[in-house]
Formats: sequence, C-alpha cells, structure tokens
Amino acid sequence: MGSIVKGDALTKGFSILFAYIQGNNNQAAKIDMTAPVLVDVRPSTGPYCKSSSFEVHFYVPQKYQNDAPLSNETHPVRLIA
Repeated sequence: MGSIVKGDALTKGFSILFAYIQGNNNQAAKIDMTAPVLVDVRPSTGPYCKSSSFEVHFYVPQKYQNDAPLSNETHPVRLIA
C-alpha cells in the first residue's frame, strides 16, 4: 500500500496510510499495521528539490496481500516481497 505526497512526506503520507488501516477503505476494514514503513524520494530538479515527491508505503498483512480493500483516498500499489 502506498501514498505519494509532496512536502512533509512522512507526516502526510503516514497519516493517509494510517487512516486506511483504521478503516478508511471500501470495506471499512481495520487492518493490523506492519513494519517497516518505507519512504522513497523522487527528487525534482532545481534548488532544494522543493517539488520533490515522496512515496510512503508499508506492507499489508498476508491475508490482504492478494485482495486488499480499496482505499478511499490513495491509489493502492501491490508490493512484491
């Protein structure tokens, strides 16, 4: 599951994903949180990379890996172990 954000990536991205596991999904399913929480940086050009984007993601528990609930806010991505 992933969320792409700009700016304060860890706070915004994690908040979106936390809402997802707390039931902000199409099944209103509460999902156990897993570790690690990962952050990928997509740097932009220019000084200080102010328009860089960041992808914050984590793995969903095994029972959801093949059929995860759809998020109401983010575009889920399937993460391959």
